[in-house]
Amino acid sequence: VHHKLIGPAWDEPLDSFWRLVYQVCDVPDVNLFQMTTHTGEQIRPYFNASCLSTRPERGLFRKWAATYSDLYSDSLLKSEAEKNTLRRVFTFQVALIGAILNNLGPDDMMEFSRRYNYPIFFKEMYGAKHDFHDITDVTTIRYEQFFDKPLPNTAGVKRVVT
Repeated sequence: VHHKLIGPAWDEPLDSFWRLVYQVCDVPDVNLFQMTTHTGEQIRPYFNASCLSTRPERGLFRKWAATYSDLYSDSLLKSEAEKNTLRRVFTFQVALIGAILNNLGPDDMMEFSRRYNYPIFFKEMYGAKHDFHDITDVTTIRYEQFFDKPLPNTAGVKRVVT
């Protein structure tokens, strides 16, 4: 994942929202592992829903939908999500995290290289340890809403359309 967003920090205790997520999703502790974001933050597993690949026989997408339904129908979790706009908006992604962690262990996963879901203009938008402007060897590009509303200090960045 590119940045922490609503993901839980690795070195901090889980808050009530994430404790409920792991409880409702029945996430085994052995499936938790440390991840490093592009911004250098150490977090608990947090997956970006925009670029992933799975074996169909694992049924992960069906489990994702079922997990979303479980999360959304839990009144305590729904109440916790309502307290935070980003958590409410990204409940679909939280459900993906629950589905993955409930059904796959760390050895069942492979992280894509930085060539996939390449976050162009990420440094300008969120800060990053790496500069993401060279797209020479990129497989897929992610640009969020940068071109819709560029940051004021990026006026010199020219949009190139090919």
